[in-house]
Amino acid sequence: MAATPPPIIFKITDAGKNAALSGVNTGISTKLTQLAIGNGKRAASGSETALRAELSRHPIISGDVETDSHTLRFSSTITASSTTQVFELGLMTDDNVLFAVASTTGSQPLITIHPDISFVGSFGLSLTEVAAGSVTVTTDPNGTLSLVIMENHLAAVDPHPQYINTNRFQFLMRSLIPLGYLHHSHVLTNPKPAFDELLGIDTQWRRLKGKIIVATDPDDTYIKNPSVILGQKGMSEVATGQRPHVYPLQTTHVFERYDPANAIETVWSISSNKNNVDEGGSVRFTIMASNVPDGQILNWSAKEGVLNAENNNITNVEKTESGTVILRNGQATIDFKTTPDENLEEPQKHIRLTVGAPANLSINIPINDAGHNETVVHISQSIYSGLVLDEYYKTHSGQYPSINDTIRFIVDSGVDIVAPNVSTPGVVEGSNWPASSSIVIENRGRILGHGGNGGRSAYQHTVGNPVKAKIRGPQPGGDGGTAIKSLAKAILVENYSFIAGGGGGGGGLGAYKAPNYNFVVGGGGTGGGAPYGKRSPNESTYTMYLQDPAFPDARLPLPNNGRFYQILNHGHELAFANWPGTVGDYSYASSFNASSADEERYVFIEIMTNKVAQATGNFTEYRTSTWGGEIAAEGSLNLKMSQDASLELRGVGGAGLSLIPSSYFPALNKYPAGANPTATRGGHGGDFGENGEGGSFEAFYQYSSAGPYAVATVDDSEWYIPSAAGGKAGKVFEGSVTINNLTGGTTKGRTS
Repeated sequence: MAATPPPIIFKITDAGKNAALSGVNTGISTKLTQLAIGNGKRAASGSETALRAELSRHPIISGDVETDSHTLRFSSTITASSTTQVFELGLMTDDNVLFAVASTTGSQPLITIHPDISFVGSFGLSLTEVAAGSVTVTTDPNGTLSLVIMENHLAAVDPHPQYINTNRFQFLMRSLIPLGYLHHSHVLTNPKPAFDELLGIDTQWRRLKGKIIVATDPDDTYIKNPSVILGQKGMSEVATGQRPHVYPLQTTHVFERYDPANAIETVWSISSNKNNVDEGGSVRFTIMASNVPDGQILNWSAKEGVLNAENNNITNVEKTESGTVILRNGQATIDFKTTPDENLEEPQKHIRLTVGAPANLSINIPINDAGHNETVVHISQSIYSGLVLDEYYKTHSGQYPSINDTIRFIVDSGVDIVAPNVSTPGVVEGSNWPASSSIVIENRGRILGHGGNGGRSAYQHTVGNPVKAKIRGPQPGGDGGTAIKSLAKAILVENYSFIAGGGGGGGGLGAYKAPNYNFVVGGGGTGGGAPYGKRSPNESTYTMYLQDPAFPDARLPLPNNGRFYQILNHGHELAFANWPGTVGDYSYASSFNASSADEERYVFIEIMTNKVAQATGNFTEYRTSTWGGEIAAEGSLNLKMSQDASLELRGVGGAGLSLIPSSYFPALNKYPAGANPTATRGGHGGDFGENGEGGSFEAFYQYSSAGPYAVATVDDSEWYIPSAAGGKAGKVFEGSVTINNLTGGTTKGRTS
């Protein structure tokens, strides 16, 4: 769409006001004679004495001052030899004073003048700023005459008799293309729009039934594939350059121009692509007509139900549809889908289609009843321990399936079937199915494999300066579980909702050691895959210590003496809890000592983020503190604890910053300002049907005793253990399972 030009608003200049005032004093009025145009841009202020970039001047051809409204109205004819964009206008007096100016600063011109076209503009200007009677308009005596001549020219019926006009041309074409004219075309498209435009009238065309054969020039480049060849010896299938008297033949569509007022014999018919249709199946009806123009609209109605033979109508209607179709090239189609099998033996049903005037057609198609051949079992409540189909059927019917039984299990909308672990599928058929029985699952809820558990990150058993020999590498995330599994019996699934394998567990975070210092970065836990995958907690935390499967000894309980302790030292020769400061540590009895030096531990006690107390429960953030001194609530970095997956959400990986307490504090002090230490973490678990993520390092840093740091590479570290990969997504199905995704049905996860 073209941009709207800015408004033309004239402003009387200071020079114009002075000219008008001088006329009052002398008794001589100011005469306005010309309109100047230019292409300069500026905002009109009234101080202008000339246009910024004047292009030309043009006479005022008419004008006057309305005494009642004190408004000047004038017209001017503007011409140009080339396309000219006008950004400023000036109203000039007979002694060359710029009386008023209009201009713009934008990119859109006030007006555009085109070559060889006279622009006639009419303008208005309020004269409230000057004295009444001080301004008059002097017009070009030939200007008004030119307007009258132009208007008479435009109003003439035939201003250019030397040229053929549209009316003459279309009158000629109507005599050349009369009623009964035959139009040949290689495409099956009604030519009405083209001839309506050519002849200038509404025409009617009909396609004559069948095709005709025409001979064509062998050199005709338009016809590429002739149908047959006419040669010296009659019809031949081979056209060769050695036979100069061979003429290729081509078929053509023929359309006839006709008068719709004359009687035309029209033949209507209706057919179907099937003689009968199964329950749940579809049928296509085709309406055909001869001698009917394109665009004929037909109303139709279709009913499904029992046919009354006496009145040829449907009773007990189960489904009805109606609409309109438009005839194109003599035909139109209607599609109808029958209702699905309801697992009931029913009387004979039909589809009856009726088409309204002018066709007035009808047709009946019988529907094949599938009969009563299934037993339906609804699953209306969620199950989180997996579903064994034969046992579930027995619980609801009192016996296992029998010979030739087809059992349809319908998982109702809003119901979740979830596997209890990754080793057990969400749904399995069980072993009590006769060979001739069949299983159908109609899923309108969700069937989910169990999420994989997070793999453990790299960890260290013993205290002291860390060396690589004492570091245990990270573990990959566990794979997600299977949604549906067949042990032996085929299972057909009609899926209208969602089926997914469990998400993979997060992969363990690796570790690296900064050169020259005992700064071992790592320790972040991993998240479980959805649904319900278990996390691996952050390393060297009290949470991980309590459940560490690699630690053989009894765990140290926290002292119950009303004091808060920040670090546990579970040593071989001494076990104690550290109190903030230099005194107040709690020593455990020697029976709590670690069984060997290889099994010693330093353990963080997680601190709540908003006060000095142990973080307990399902916390997501925590902090740690230094070896000595009091603990300030805001004095430590908030770390992220890894999380179990819920039914809907995957578990996220944790950020622990360092592998052991002795590395945490100097590493924290040296960590670059503005960076995000919690971006170094164990892998997140995967969402439904997705792989888990591997552990990741935010960056590798070169720490030094002098304080500055630098971003480094793996090669700069003393040693580096890569992170482990996340677990794979669980399988959608295993064994002889066929899943048909119907309306709204989706699956997610591995298929092999």
